[in-house]
Amino acid sequence: MRIKRAIHKYLLNWKDKADRKPLILRGARQVGKTMAVNIFAEHFENYIYLNLENIADRDNFDGEISIEQFEDILKTKYNKSLVNEKTLVFIDEIQVNPYLITLLRFFYELRPNIHVIAAGSFFEATITETGVSIPVGRIEYAYLNPLTFIEFLVALGKEEFVSYIEKIDLLNLEVIDVIHVELIELFRLYTLIGGMPEIVANYAEHRNNNLLTSIYNSILSGYADDVYKYATSSKTKYLDLIITQGPYYAGSLIKFDNFADSGYKSREVREAFTLLEKVMLLTLVPATWSTEVPIHKKNKPPHKLLFIDAGFTNYLYQVKTPEQIDKTRYTYKGSIYEQIIGQNILANNMANRQQLYYWTKDSKKGSAEVDYCIQGSSKITAIEVKYNDSKGKSIDSFLSDTNGGIAVKLYSGHPKKELTAHGYNVLSLPFYMVNYLEKFLF
Repeated sequence: MRIKRAIHKYLLNWKDKADRKPLILRGARQVGKTMAVNIFAEHFENYIYLNLENIADRDNFDGEISIEQFEDILKTKYNKSLVNEKTLVFIDEIQVNPYLITLLRFFYELRPNIHVIAAGSFFEATITETGVSIPVGRIEYAYLNPLTFIEFLVALGKEEFVSYIEKIDLLNLEVIDVIHVELIELFRLYTLIGGMPEIVANYAEHRNNNLLTSIYNSILSGYADDVYKYATSSKTKYLDLIITQGPYYAGSLIKFDNFADSGYKSREVREAFTLLEKVMLLTLVPATWSTEVPIHKKNKPPHKLLFIDAGFTNYLYQVKTPEQIDKTRYTYKGSIYEQIIGQNILANNMANRQQLYYWTKDSKKGSAEVDYCIQGSSKITAIEVKYNDSKGKSIDSFLSDTNGGIAVKLYSGHPKKELTAHGYNVLSLPFYMVNYLEKFLF
């Protein structure tokens, strides 16, 4: 099943840019990078696809080569030519031969009329170890994550709901109740299933949760097997621990020392987390108690762990229906909604890897914690995740300390403007608005 992704519009804009540079598409395995580029390739007369995990392609482009040699290999071995403005070259898993990353610079300088995209699941981890320099200023990046809620709706054939959500703005916050109820039910389903393309495609076709178990297991097992591709043998036990146990802690605060009761020391676990963050299997959300921009992170407090996708957490905990999520203990429900909201905020920004924080009050001034915050052009925006309509004291504390900060509550209720106990303005939006936060904040 071909899933329509927001990255397609992004790639079309990149295609027509006057100052276009070779593009490196970042993203973990199984998030749909290859499918996205293959669909995008339909806009070109000449498509050259090279997968360096394929033995033939890897051997043909082994080692350091010039752009002239690259073109000669295409002509002789593939019967392909580079035609200006009509050719898309896609080098998949480029980290297998990091020298080809340097070649991207020469495409920019010598063959700017050729469209070039590279992708690599282990890109940053491999580059760090090999020491190959990135051609700064001569390439650009885009980031692909699991499906957002809006992409999930499109995959399920619910485009009419997307159109309805897009019409909601500050001047028109009213949502018809029956539509709101169904959108919340769809978001609960999305929270359960997650956004991994293969999972969503299977559900869209069969509408049967029971068929998804083997796919979750297969993807997680594949991630565990991949450990050996980007780590020394001494590090694999730490990486394997995080891949197998990390989903259990999604949306929760973690400490590196003795993570998951492993007995492992902080340094080794931190290094493993850092490596898995580079390959985009997870995100470590640092704390901040900044009260004005720019935001400064604090590395000492615990980090909030966002695993790549909420679906893995529900799978491992054997939560099989949206109703089961509602019946789980409060801490689980809170964590899983923080996870799904967090991964959507990260996915909203395809041009940059979104820096996400959680806000905590300076311990000298009291105790308060806000689920997420992001930096705007002149203010800090706090994002509180609540399933019900409760009003947390932490938002009050944040707004008091930041003196002009912005606060948004994402919850299961209708969109509305409201006041905190101390008279501060809060914009309360339903979960299904998470992919349109920018419209309300900036």
